[in-house]
Amino acid sequence: MSFLRTPDEKQLKAINHDSGPALVLAGPGSGKTFTIVSHIQYLIRNKKIPPEEILVVTFSKAAAIEMQTRYLESADSNPSTNPVRFGTFHSLGYQILRSTGQFRNFSLITDKQKYHFLEVILKNEGLSSLCTHDQEAILLNALAARKAGGIEKRSLELLDVETPGFDAEKLFALYQSDLEERRLLDYDDLILKCNELFRKSPAVLERYQQLFTHILVDEFQDINSLQYKILQMLAAPANNLFIVGDDDQSIYKFRGANIRNILDFEKDFPDAAVIRLEENYRSTKNILHAANEVILHNQGRKSKTLWTQNETGEKITLYQADTE
Repeated sequence: MSFLRTPDEKQLKAINHDSGPALVLAGPGSGKTFTIVSHIQYLIRNKKIPPEEILVVTFSKAAAIEMQTRYLESADSNPSTNPVRFGTFHSLGYQILRSTGQFRNFSLITDKQKYHFLEVILKNEGLSSLCTHDQEAILLNALAARKAGGIEKRSLELLDVETPGFDAEKLFALYQSDLEERRLLDYDDLILKCNELFRKSPAVLERYQQLFTHILVDEFQDINSLQYKILQMLAAPANNLFIVGDDDQSIYKFRGANIRNILDFEKDFPDAAVIRLEENYRSTKNILHAANEVILHNQGRKSKTLWTQNETGEKITLYQADTE
């Protein structure tokens, strides 16, 4: 475990987690990536888990690439001999859907194409003059959140109030019907259809449960409800689910992220080990003190207090600009 540095006590506890569910609450600057990479090494070297049975999922493509790069550097090897799977939820959904006959020949559309499809529907419904580009963006974001399970039907109906003759639910149905007729999927469908596939095809789910015996998830606070359901299905029945996140860093509710996923993890997995990484290696004492005082006012959070052995540092200054 000395390829980067010696882990602290809490990091070591997370690194040496053997099996079953674990929730690692990792504050900023607490060595989260180091801990995840070290845990992968521990599973392979100490627990003799085949690398191909380890799945590491994170929120963004950039984060997945960084995690994989850090792992390969630590492994002192190359991808061909270290086939640990790294990716985003969307890339995972894409691979799973591609492997099944039902979705083998679909095409994926871009965000730009999503606007085009919506504009055609608005024109056919005689609503083009009533919907600005900004309103189109709001509608597409709402529909994406709806697919992610993060927005209710009544929330879509609120969009109708601002624009007379606007029926968001109907537009959603037309948009989805148009995609299905053309055998097209958007990025949100990769999660939606994967969830449906696992529920309707137990044999497919079992195949992936056997393929991925240990699942590690980074930035857990940013995932949506459907992504969490997919994780729960994939991890069953052994539930070797190593979750890393920080509820205080959750900022993607507008994209469907559900903070309840991390807050309720211990209810869903009563036997979960809970480990708090609270020592910060990045910031000064003044910065952490101020951050702790602000975060303390968050409602619905897992209690934790960041601390550091770093210097006190300069006092914080406040600057208010006259313009952007």
